[in-house]
Amino acid sequence: MIALYLHDHTQGDLITVTDTATWLAEIVGENETAQAAASQRLSQILGRVFQRLTTRKLLTTAGEKDAFFLISEAFADLPDFKA
Repeated sequence: MIALYLHDHTQGDLITVTDTATWLAEIVGENETAQAAASQRLSQILGRVFQRLTTRKLLTTAGEKDAFFLISEAFADLPDFKA
């Protein structure tokens, strides 16, 4: 799911933990209460995942807490599921 989210962005885009967690929570949460709970847990997980992606040179820190720049086109070849 994270890879699909990153696929919707291009090199140089700002990626934040908060925005990504909100996007994922909307998918997994059936109502606002469930989305809020999911968003909080997802933020914790995404913080660790994005740190791992920085060590793999797919993201770089943006100088802001929990914000990163997409620096790799590694996710560009994924199929487009928007349709």
